[in-house]
Amino acid sequence: MGSVGITHVAVVANDLQQSIDWYTDLFGAENVELMPSMKLSSSAAWLKIGQLGLHLALWPERSTVGINHFGIGVTDPTLFHSIYEKALDRGYFDARLGSHIYEIPSGEVQMFLLDPAGNIVEVDFPDASAVDRTIVAALPRVVDVFHPQPDRAAEGKLFQ
Repeated sequence: MGSVGITHVAVVANDLQQSIDWYTDLFGAENVELMPSMKLSSSAAWLKIGQLGLHLALWPERSTVGINHFGIGVTDPTLFHSIYEKALDRGYFDARLGSHIYEIPSGEVQMFLLDPAGNIVEVDFPDASAVDRTIVAALPRVVDVFHPQPDRAAEGKLFQ
């Protein structure tokens, strides 16, 4: 499967510039290109986050969506903590699942944010033991909050 990979993720933006600014500020997105979308009657933007692309589509009249989301993996602890602190300071956390951050059975971390259009952005970190607890005071274990867990849930990993 090494020849198959995700090229980009598309999410809806209510305000295109606000969403561009949000992803640029929080994740260092680059190579912003504004263009009309061939499939939509409105504008779109293409950003690069790491090696993958993010397609923002202007669609202000769309309804909010429940579980739809995408994940951004962050392996540098300093960057992860910086994103956490910015999200805390600016009120970007999504705590609809009880908390905005969890340690999952694999020992990895999932943090949930909302972008300006209400899209869920899952920020993943590979090692809960490397999380600075002076910055992230509460890091509940998902198995303690949501139980019982399906047996296979403990086998899942975000980073390979």
